[in-house]
Order: sequence, then structure tokens, then C-alpha cells
Amino acid sequence: MRIAEAQLAKTVEVVLLTRIAMFVRNLAIPFFFAPLAIASAFWPIVVMIASAGVILWRKRDPAKTPIPELKLPLPVSLRHVLRFGLIFLAIQVFSTLAERHTGRFHRELYRWTRK
Repeated sequence: MRIAEAQLAKTVEVVLLTRIAMFVRNLAIPFFFAPLAIASAFWPIVVMIASAGVILWRKRDPAKTPIPELKLPLPVSLRHVLRFGLIFLAIQVFSTLAERHTGRFHRELYRWTRK
């Protein structure tokens, strides 16, 4: 039972760390794209970061109960990545050729209507 509790605690830590990273990202987005929005977004996001940090600090496990390593399969296989890459390449080639062909047709149509 202690191992399950340790795994749950580790999961909570990871979720809180990812939320803190998301909050920092959400603070950076207005900084780059909407500087006027920083005034209204700064303090709420800082409070969210601080509250997640406090929860993370209070939930830490000072005993550092060892957690057995999880053996999870890889979510991505090389076969699927290569297949996606080939489909993406085919779409790119097709769209480039179509754009060139329709672009040429459009220029000829424009010249024909201006005569």
C-alpha cells in the first residue's frame, strides 16, 4: 500500500510541475504577443504559480520512499513516424505541384481576359 501512495504522490508532483510550466508559458504568451494584457494577467498567473508551488512544497515526501520503475511501452513507433512522414511528404509534393499548375493557369486566364 505504501508503494501505491508513493506513486500517487509522485504523480501529483509531476502534474503540479507541468501546471507550473503551463502557467509560466501563459505568462510568456502575453509578454510577446499582447504586452498590454500583462497588466491584467500578471498577478492572477503569479498567484496560480505560487499556490501550485506551495502545494508541491507541502506534498513533498521527505522520506523519499523508493518507487519501483514502471515499464511502459513507447507511445510512438518508428514505423508510424515514417508512415506519417511519407504521407506528409506526398501532401507537400501534391500541393506544390497543384499550386504551380493552377498558378500557370491563372496567369494564362488573366492574359486571355485582358485582350
